[in-house]
Amino acid sequence: MIVQEFHTGDTPLPDVIILTHKLARQYDMGSEIVRALRGVSLQIRRNEHVAVMGLVATDQQRAA
Repeated sequence: MIVQEFHTGDTPLPDVIILTHKLARQYDMGSEIVRALRGVSLQIRRNEHVAVMGLVATDQQRAA
């Protein structure tokens, strides 16, 4: 697999269907901040198969 470096403002190749650059997501959980994503850069091309794995909190855990 060839990995192409990309930067903010770059035009993706025609076969790139999902492109993120320094993606971040955080959740306020009462007195603490959960940083779910920190600086995720990703490109997914047409016909690629991708799986995203990680922990999933139940509604009860989120409310705690």
